Amino acid sequence: MEIIFEGGKVVTAYSHGHVIKTDQAVHSGGQDSAPSPYELFLASIGTCSGIYVKSFCDNRNIPTENIKLIQTLMKRPGFLQISVLTLNSLLIFRRNIRKQ
Repeated sequence: MEIIFEGGKVVTAYSHGHVIKTDQAVHSGGQDSAPSPYELFLASIGTCSGIYVKSFCDNRNIPTENIKLIQTLMKRPGFLQISVLTLNSLLIFRRNIRKQ
């Protein structure tokens, strides 16, 4: 993996033919032209969990179109670090109700 500084607050990673661009929010001196590294870090945790759920369901022939993962984080007041990160799977059941 190669990391390049492309000006301003833009930092780009090149990995296996993929370009992963990051930037900071305007209030942090960036242009908000891409997700921040922190946002990508959180997304990587969520998508890593997501592929596990997807593989679990695929191996058991469970449809995934109505499954959603919800990721939330909590910070203690006055601290920048995450104190709690939770991932919940949400399964939405839809019933067909026929009028008779």
